Amino acid sequence: EHIACGMPPEAGPPPVGNISSTYLLARTDLSDDEKLRVALARRQCWIRAVQFGAASMLLSYSAVAVAKRFVKLPRNSLTAVPLITGLASYTLGASYGAGEGAMFIPDVIAKVRGS
Repeated sequence: EHIACGMPPEAGPPPVGNISSTYLLARTDLSDDEKLRVALARRQCWIRAVQFGAASMLLSYSAVAVAKRFVKLPRNSLTAVPLITGLASYTLGASYGAGEGAMFIPDVIAKVRGS
C-alpha cells in the first residue's frame, strides 16, 4: 500500500483528506480556507507570469524576424531578444499576479506577519 504511493513503509499511513499536508502551508496554523486562499494567490502569480512571458516572447520573436528583413541585426538576436524579453516579462507578470492575488489574503498576511 505504501509502496504504491511512493512512501517508505516506516513513514506511517499516507495522508488522507487534507491535501495541503504535504506542502509548507501544513506547518502553519492557518485554517483550510486560509490555505486555499494562499494557494489561489500563488496560482494567480503563476498564471500572470505565463501569460506575460509567452505573449512577450511571441511578439518579440515576430518583431525581430520582421526587423531582420530590413536591418542587419547582430548574430543570434533572433534567439537572445525573445529570451531576454520573456524572462523579464515572466518576472513582471509574476509581480502583477502577486498584486492581484494579495487582495484575496490581506487578513492572512496580517496574521502571518503578526505571529
